[in-house]
Amino acid sequence: MLRFQPDSWIEGLLRPLIMMEPKAAIYFEVEAADMRFALFIAFLTIAALARRVRNQLGFEQRQLILAMTVVLYVWTFVIGNGRYFMTGLVLIGPLLVVSWRLLPGTASFRWLALAGAALLQCAVIAQTYAPNKWGFARWQHGPAIDLPDSPLRREPAVFITSSAISYSILVPSFHPQSRWTNLLGQRDLTPSMREYRPLVELLSSPLPKYAVMPFVAGSRAGPDQQPGSDIRKSYKELLEPYGLSLNLAATCAVLRSKVVAGPPESDAMPSRVRGFWLCPLLYSDDDRKAQVSAMAAPILTPAVAEAFHMIEQRCPRFFPPGDSNDRKSDELQARNYGSDTRLMVDTHDAVYLKYYRAINPIYIGVVDKVRQGEFELTCDKMPGRYQMPWQAD
Repeated sequence: MLRFQPDSWIEGLLRPLIMMEPKAAIYFEVEAADMRFALFIAFLTIAALARRVRNQLGFEQRQLILAMTVVLYVWTFVIGNGRYFMTGLVLIGPLLVVSWRLLPGTASFRWLALAGAALLQCAVIAQTYAPNKWGFARWQHGPAIDLPDSPLRREPAVFITSSAISYSILVPSFHPQSRWTNLLGQRDLTPSMREYRPLVELLSSPLPKYAVMPFVAGSRAGPDQQPGSDIRKSYKELLEPYGLSLNLAATCAVLRSKVVAGPPESDAMPSRVRGFWLCPLLYSDDDRKAQVSAMAAPILTPAVAEAFHMIEQRCPRFFPPGDSNDRKSDELQARNYGSDTRLMVDTHDAVYLKYYRAINPIYIGVVDKVRQGEFELTCDKMPGRYQMPWQAD
């Protein structure tokens, strides 16, 4: 993802130091300040100045340090996402110990330096750590999570999720012949794609179908613990393109579970209900075909498409041509580029861009001006991107 990659060679070169900053989306999605790389560089530099590296650093250790350096910068400039650097994140611990053992001075001094490094890491983690940002379940035999018993768990069915987290950990707790899919990752499938037919076959299955809807922060349930009108409306929009609709005549089952993430409990925010709604669905192949026919027509108006094309030509790094999908609602025409950037046009023909980490959209101009190339846009540092300390406003 572009959000993890540096915007300049010096920003990439300083990645080991940048990783000390407890900011999200520098090299990982959540705050994860990592002092180890900077401490490794500091310890190794002190040892080199004391002329202890040449005599006490073995050949294999030199090779490992060189390999780590190469892999670090290849990862930084190609991907930058910490989840794809797990080997390096594991190896840096032993390498930090190697550099620590090279420090000059007495054994007491070295142990004091190690204790200081550990306390420093704990201090930066304590500044950003918040419990239960993600749902979790302890590994155990049998069912993986704490779901109450329900007839829905004992009968084959098609379970459909539509959330950023698929909650696939639920699967072993249900009938082994049940089938599962997450629609959020398949919303841009077209009949020409090979993944489209298996999805249609799944939706056409004679098995009963249920939407798996997690209780998330902000979810409003009625007094009967049924999903509120806002939840039903959002799922209606998600399900319609596939010929699916919520069965309003049926009651949603409630399965409570702590695996759904939520804010930490406190006196101001006591324990709330967490878990899943399992809502019966209706499926119509005729409705699905009608949606497919509607999708065949251009989503954006020609003028808006031309304006977006002009921006793509100006800033292909952030708005890569041909690597996007279009959306349209009553009030907005939009083009999404992966999960990082988005272009939008409102009902007043105003063109905006939105970067993943920016708080607000940025106004670019009106459609007619933009499609003619009459707009200003800085393409080397998108608003919301990471800035070095001396670059910050």
